[in-house]
Amino acid sequence: LSDYHLLHFGKFNTSGKITRGLPKGAHGVEIKRLISHDPFFVMPEIKAMETLGLASKSPKKVDYRSREMVGARAYYVVRYFNDRGEYSAWSQVKSAIVN
Repeated sequence: LSDYHLLHFGKFNTSGKITRGLPKGAHGVEIKRLISHDPFFVMPEIKAMETLGLASKSPKKVDYRSREMVGARAYYVVRYFNDRGEYSAWSQVKSAIVN
């Protein structure tokens, strides 16, 4: 049993499609996640989410190997950071089901 989610991040072109690379000055992203088994769960607050880590290359693979995770919904947010310790605003919350 092995499922995973791929988190894509980077610059967007004029058509709104994601391209390779980070925005100018960004060195990577901080990723937060919340897992819910509640089908009626609406939307997490960012402060309630766990920090999953940092990533500098897109896509970031997040593995799910436990049978208990099947059917759960994973909620993610990301924000860019630079070498001066400055962060962007958090992205919109995105979610995916663990299969």
